[in-house]
Parts: sequence; structure tokens; C-alpha cells
Amino acid sequence: MSQSQPRLKTSAMIASIADEGQATVPAPFGVALSKLARSARKSSA
Repeated sequence: MSQSQPRLKTSAMIASIADEGQATVPAPFGVALSKLARSARKSSA
């Protein structure tokens, strides 16, 4: 039985520091927070 490398994982909060070439996935909660922040900024202007 051959040993495979462990699958690397990062959380959405630290995906910006993932190694180059490391697979990442979109974070729906983060996208929703960004949209909420943009809309709050527009409504307070």
C-alpha cells in the first residue's frame, strides 16, 4: 500500500495565504458578507 500525501485544506478566512497552486473553493458566506458590506456602505453614504 503506497502512502499518499495528505490533502491540504484551508479555511475560507485564510485562503489568501494558501500556497501557489493549492486548490481553493469559493466561500458562499464570505461572498454574502462582501455583498452585505457593499450594500450597507451604499445605504449609509
